[in-house]
Amino acid sequence: MSEAENKSTDQATGNASNQTGSAGGSASQVAAGAAGSVSFHLDQILQKRLLAAFIDLVLVGVVSSILILISVFILPNILSSLFSFFVFMAAAVVVLVRDMPYKLGELDGQTPGKKAMNIRVTDLQGNPITLKQSIQRNAILAMPYVVSALGSLFAMIPIIGIVGTLLIVMPLMLITFVANCYEIYRIYSGERNRRWGDEFAGTIVAWE
Repeated sequence: MSEAENKSTDQATGNASNQTGSAGGSASQVAAGAAGSVSFHLDQILQKRLLAAFIDLVLVGVVSSILILISVFILPNILSSLFSFFVFMAAAVVVLVRDMPYKLGELDGQTPGKKAMNIRVTDLQGNPITLKQSIQRNAILAMPYVVSALGSLFAMIPIIGIVGTLLIVMPLMLITFVANCYEIYRIYSGERNRRWGDEFAGTIVAWE
């Protein structure tokens, strides 16, 4: 083979290598860009979920606290404790069913917090979730209200109530606190920001 032919072959090989490298680099850039876009999207969902949860928590907590505070001033101790029990149980029910399909004014299967953040809960196929799924995904979040209701019942019993509060209510409240903290951790660490309740119910929080 002549020297000219060798040079031509080397140039062709070099051009092919450069094209291959360029294609590989472009593919890597596209993959990196897609991964960055997904990561940014999940971060946005995470921020919106936390803000929505804060709004909903404040709404339920403030309404419950106002009602209980009023009962303390206008009702006898036993009746006030009984009223508190029903308020806490009502709050627990609201938390359990809050993501079920319903239409209430501007709210269409969304809590006020989720409506404000333009997100909603769906199943993994993007369909509205059922009442059963709503209860499953929110069971852990409703536990503090159920335990508080139990504490209200114990408050009606003079001596046994104190013992029950120390031996039953306080440990249960600690367990619910740890469980809810783990749920928050799972929002950060879980796949697609799905917490324990989402995995159990087969749900996900998505853009509206």
